[in-house]
Amino acid sequence: MFQTQRSALLVLLFIVLLGSVGLPRPSQAELADSAMTLVGALSEQFGVPDSAVTDLLESGISLDSVTQLLLVSEISGSDLDAVSELYRESGNDIDDTAEKLDVDPTGYSQERVAAAINEAESQVQTETVELSNGDKVTGAVVERTDEKIVLFHDVFGRIEIPLVQLMQPEPPNPGLFGTGFLEGWTRTFSLGLSGQEGNSKTLDIIAALDADAENEKRRWAFDARYNYSTADSDTTNNNAMVALGRDWLFSESRWFTFARGRFDYDEFRTWEFRLQGDTGVGYQIIQWETFGLRGRTGPSVVQEWSESQFRAEWLAGPELVWNLTPNQKIEASNFIYYSFTPWGEFRNVSNLDWKWNLAQKPALSLKAGLENEYQSDVASGVKKNDLKYYTSIGIDF
Repeated sequence: MFQTQRSALLVLLFIVLLGSVGLPRPSQAELADSAMTLVGALSEQFGVPDSAVTDLLESGISLDSVTQLLLVSEISGSDLDAVSELYRESGNDIDDTAEKLDVDPTGYSQERVAAAINEAESQVQTETVELSNGDKVTGAVVERTDEKIVLFHDVFGRIEIPLVQLMQPEPPNPGLFGTGFLEGWTRTFSLGLSGQEGNSKTLDIIAALDADAENEKRRWAFDARYNYSTADSDTTNNNAMVALGRDWLFSESRWFTFARGRFDYDEFRTWEFRLQGDTGVGYQIIQWETFGLRGRTGPSVVQEWSESQFRAEWLAGPELVWNLTPNQKIEASNFIYYSFTPWGEFRNVSNLDWKWNLAQKPALSLKAGLENEYQSDVASGVKKNDLKYYTSIGIDF
């Protein structure tokens, strides 16, 4: 009776994990156009309106020449509009314009021009934009409007690009089949070849579904896998796994808390069904742009059926995420589960997954990985290691 109650409580814990908090819908960050443009930086440097500099650039005058006019205006104390008018009357001759205002040529030399532009560029957002044909252009943002973006390129100078010629952003993730369910989650369905060495050796078909989501408050991960194979008309492998985990993140802190649940079915293990629940604390040890390492520790409870065995365990271990290239990612983990009931036994669960993005439309990827579970105490004739490995083709949806 007590054993049944404990099993029911464990199932309830798993259900609460799945549904008590609700699935996240990460908010879409709105684009903020708060970065200073090159026009704004030059205008601020010389104390003139942005519109005055913009008008000169749009009239076809180069950035270097506009900067010379700004320098002549500053040195002579004359209004920029008046200096620009003299410049046009002199046939766009900066030396003639400066001579009429008694400005020495050293005041608007190329060295002074370069210094002024460099100072402005140091305050300016540098942006890389992708055109609809796939080409990319990088430069300092000169101007940004609702119709166009103007960049200053180191080689080609001023480049004006209508927004309609830019690569359009991907539409927001609408959820599973447009229903809103799993909105904002990255979802991948995989189908491929899998093998297993341990208590049995097989070559089989594997189907898997992975989904994850993260925002500033929480991180979710969902995994489901089914593996089935036959040999000589006999079923040689038949197992399934469903797991869901959530991390509660704290702003400006490396610490987090977590809860995870996992259900396993395996026709060929000493147990047929296994339900596991974990909770505890974690710490983000390293968080670089392409590499992350964190650790977890906390209590875990396991109920196995067929043998009807209940265990209380303590888990501890690291996990990492490494973006090898923009298209390749490795995820790995190794957790030790030390048993209190019965005392002294332990499990070691290791995972390694590699994903290589092959194409963007459709979003195809090549996936490979392995999972090994070592048990310190097993029945006679049963191997302590149970290794599963797979390769598959995945598609995001």
